[in-house]
Amino acid sequence: MLTRVYAQGVGTNVSNPLERFDSLAAVFGVAMNVIMGVAVSLSVIFLGLGGIKYITAKGDAKAAEEARTWLTNAVIGLIITLGALAVKTIVLDSILDADISSVDANLVIDGAGAGSTE
Repeated sequence: MLTRVYAQGVGTNVSNPLERFDSLAAVFGVAMNVIMGVAVSLSVIFLGLGGIKYITAKGDAKAAEEARTWLTNAVIGLIITLGALAVKTIVLDSILDADISSVDANLVIDGAGAGSTE
């Protein structure tokens, strides 16, 4: 026998997750930090994989060339990412005078703000 279940005990409190940020620049700053972290991580992973491919090439010219291509592309990606990070820092911090350092880093990780009572 099936019993009916009603959602009467469910609360209807919905809070705005963006109210923790002071400005739109802070939101973009956190988003850019996450994107930059992922990009740097991927570059380092591809550097490692390219190194492993180079080591395991065992003298094969074609495999060694492919590994060098991986390494070159990973270094180019890392340089582009670090350049974008420098541009972001200059634009958001200097020109727009946005203070993104006051944004709590835990917002990105677990969603709990500095004023959270959890």
